[in-house]
Amino acid sequence: MNILIVDDNKLFLDQLQKKLSKSFKVYIASDLNQAKIILNTQFIDLVLLDYKLNLETGLDLLPTANKSIKKLKIILMTGHATKEVSIAALNNGIDYLIEKPFHSHEIIEIINKFKCSKKIFIHNHKINNEDQSIEYDGKKIQLTIIEYNLLTLLHEASGELVSIERIQDCIWNGDVKSRNNLHTHLTNLKNKIPLLADKIKNIRGRGYILT
Repeated sequence: MNILIVDDNKLFLDQLQKKLSKSFKVYIASDLNQAKIILNTQFIDLVLLDYKLNLETGLDLLPTANKSIKKLKIILMTGHATKEVSIAALNNGIDYLIEKPFHSHEIIEIINKFKCSKKIFIHNHKINNEDQSIEYDGKKIQLTIIEYNLLTLLHEASGELVSIERIQDCIWNGDVKSRNNLHTHLTNLKNKIPLLADKIKNIRGRGYILT
């Protein structure tokens, strides 16, 4: 599981990273700009998000988090769990609210509850979330992060059209110059996994469907 910790308290950030790194792959950010860059370039499963970040709030990160390929689990951390903060967390779809200070074993227990043990299969071939690979024809095929994200996005919408605009938004954060790159990455994906050559349908000018 890949975890992003967002907190402007460096001491707290470093200590929590040290504790969680024993069990998870951990990324850290001390402000929203750093957090957005990580979310746009790495495959994150869960975000530990501080409510108060200097002059901003952690909730300001949600528009970026919601563009993720799959729904992120978000744990909001706060030193002031007031009624207003609780309502804000509820209204913004926060998965869990935890009050500071807390012991590391407490947050690890919560994270483990969120840890997804469900195995994802595409036509009986298992996708490995941990290392972005797929088991195909008795072999482990390593995918690039973009190939993995494309496959995951198409799988999440199996049987339904995924528009070019949505792919650009999710994979390349809306960069319209990525349209040509999309064809290249899909071609590479199909070459690695021949089964997908007939399963990923191109609806010309509109998008793609995984059948």
